[in-house]
Amino acid sequence: MKFELVGQAKTVLFKSSASLLGMAAAAFGALAQFQDQLPMIQAYVPPRTFALVSLACAIAVPLARIIKQEQLREATAAANPQPVAPQ
Repeated sequence: MKFELVGQAKTVLFKSSASLLGMAAAAFGALAQFQDQLPMIQAYVPPRTFALVSLACAIAVPLARIIKQEQLREATAAANPQPVAPQ
């Protein structure tokens, strides 16, 4: 198995819905750990909300991987060459 990075890794990282959902899951998971210690948030956010949002984002990551994202086609073109039909 050959390990190769895409040409525009930064573009893929910040435009891929799977990576954005993964980052959101990590952020909400961290907030869920500290929700009890943040009294300013407790008045506005019900208990376990951050944990549920983190879980929903984590479940959505594999689903986002199978959705075709046209904006990523150019960024990953070098790593995913299209097959050439024989002439």
